[in-house]
Amino acid sequence: EAGALYPVQLLLRGLPEAFSQYSGPYYRVEHPPERCYSFGRPVYRAGGCWLFFAEDFGAEGPEGPEGRKAKEGAAAPAAQWIVGREEDIGRTHGWMYSDDEASSPDLIRGEWQLWQGPLGGAPPP
Repeated sequence: EAGALYPVQLLLRGLPEAFSQYSGPYYRVEHPPERCYSFGRPVYRAGGCWLFFAEDFGAEGPEGPEGRKAKEGAAAPAAQWIVGREEDIGRTHGWMYSDDEASSPDLIRGEWQLWQGPLGGAPPP
């Protein structure tokens, strides 16, 4: 898998040049165990920046209201690769994100976007 022996390098499409410092390299997290995976995909780290995958099923959850399967044609969950803080792992929150379901960060082809919501601190330099 990418990043297991070698770091992964992100291609931060769509972001200003000033954000190129966040392109990596990112190394796969080996411990603690609860930080190694997010939604079944490995978590990566470069200094204070964490790179992880997350999905947001909305308020109804993956099964829809009251545990029933979502109806056909219902909105798909948000699937994103995210660069953020350690406490953001497993949530669709962070400093920047790409709407991409790639199995590994080196396969991300979507454009990166800056998070426009309230942040709990800016990205580390």
